[in-house]
Amino acid sequence: MRCYLFTDHRVTVCADAPNEIPPESVLIGRSSELDPKRFPVVRLLAIHNALLGVNPIKRFADRKIAIKTVWAQLGQLSLGEAKAESKQALIIRLLRQPTGCDIPALVEATGWQSHSIRGLISGTLRKRQGLKVDLTMKDGCAIYRIAS
Repeated sequence: MRCYLFTDHRVTVCADAPNEIPPESVLIGRSSELDPKRFPVVRLLAIHNALLGVNPIKRFADRKIAIKTVWAQLGQLSLGEAKAESKQALIIRLLRQPTGCDIPALVEATGWQSHSIRGLISGTLRKRQGLKVDLTMKDGCAIYRIAS
């Protein structure tokens, strides 16, 4: 039986249910298992936009359409297919660490240039997404951290 293993916004397609499921993951075999508590519309939107070959959208009209659309997209995935974590998501994850992260570490993790990372932090994270990104200086090095 084809099933889907959800971990955050990543999806892995399985031919059969795996023997062990990580504690933070959810295994789904039918669209009816996309319950509102574990899969609110916001999470369905994030899952949809993270799937391979899908044009990102801003919102769904309602929950029924969200489930129908996501389930149809899941059906088109190949076994084991999942989208890797985006570089923006990687940067956000690194900035959410209690200690934060400096630009050289972000450059090493993403392969981006430092001005591109600073632009993402200023334009996308602060202005567009409204995240509170703190900047502190430690030993002459700028440390960025997303305040939780």
